[in-house]
Amino acid sequence: MPSPISGRIPVAPDSRDIRNLRSNDRVNIRLALEPGNRAHRDCEIKVSRQQFDALQVANQAIGDTHRILFMGVGDQRFHSLSTNAETLKRQLVMRKRIKEEGMTPLSSMWEAKRYRVGNCGEMAMVCGQLIASSGLNQPVSVVETRGRTDHTYVVIGDPGSDEEKVIADPWALFSRAMLEKNFHYASARSRVVHEFTPQYDPEMKAAFTRGGMVSRAEVEREFADFDDALGNPGNQELIRKAVSKGWVYDQFHASNNLGESYRYGSGRDKRYVDQNMTKAEYQEIYSGPRPSAPEPPPRRQSFAAERPTTARRQSFAAERPTTARRQSFAAERPTTARRQSFATEREPRYSTYQSRPPVVEVRDVQPGSSRRSHHQRNRDRESDLNSRSARFASFFFR
Repeated sequence: MPSPISGRIPVAPDSRDIRNLRSNDRVNIRLALEPGNRAHRDCEIKVSRQQFDALQVANQAIGDTHRILFMGVGDQRFHSLSTNAETLKRQLVMRKRIKEEGMTPLSSMWEAKRYRVGNCGEMAMVCGQLIASSGLNQPVSVVETRGRTDHTYVVIGDPGSDEEKVIADPWALFSRAMLEKNFHYASARSRVVHEFTPQYDPEMKAAFTRGGMVSRAEVEREFADFDDALGNPGNQELIRKAVSKGWVYDQFHASNNLGESYRYGSGRDKRYVDQNMTKAEYQEIYSGPRPSAPEPPPRRQSFAAERPTTARRQSFAAERPTTARRQSFAAERPTTARRQSFATEREPRYSTYQSRPPVVEVRDVQPGSSRRSHHQRNRDRESDLNSRSARFASFFFR
């Protein structure tokens, strides 16, 4: 584990110097990570075409490595805090599997892809593989420091050449490619862990990004052994213990001078590569990874048991009356004339009660026309009553 360079907290993206920038505007990384530090100053270094190409490819590979291992760096405290200790748990479980199964550095690279997390060794292997398959026709080596400093990074360039090599170290949070002299751990004794053969392979990046990852539930099950040994601490307590034991800490960059930029060409053909990044890239790194989504709860079996099976639904369809049978039901149904005859037969044939015919009042629609007077209506009513009385008397006295 390398010793930390600086404990400064990076400037927040919503600070006064950064919030007014657009997404594609570049953030001065020197002022964002080391404000007021005189060791970091703006300077320009001329590089060769091979160095310039290596710097560009290395920066692209560093960004791709962060996107492939998107659950973060296992020994970075900042990432463990962002994921509520899931990054640390994934790292411990993965390293245990690598040690128990005796995996080679190349095999550990694919194991890191499964867990989507890595330390400096796994991240350097992924980054080196991406550089070697990018089409850059230069030697690519993964180098490990020895002694008190334990760190792994990528070196691009011919070991037998006197030309300064290019360093790609994706382990630091705001890491960028740089020349070897500007790399903080370049002076430490080192040895080559793995050498990649440069060979263009456009499918390599897709192979890293394709597929899922080990679920959070599986990580928790495998972490149970560590949990018992550590006294079953909570997530925040686990991070505090890891900090006190030196397992995790903050490492934001590995550059001796963040203001160093590299120029190739002259006149109008000048091209530059520096350690700055866009606001969108800076904001993404500052936000850190997020905890993985939990597994969905299992479906309740009772609903599935109560639902009729396919065979049962087919039997329902077989028991349903056919179209011909439904038509026969319609034919057996009595018609309207038959139903009316049924209603007539239900009425009594003889009735002793003779209903009174309805009284229809006829009104004169022409106002002011000839109308019977009140006395005339009374006389008509009286004559009608007398005629009824006479008929009634004749019925009894005849």
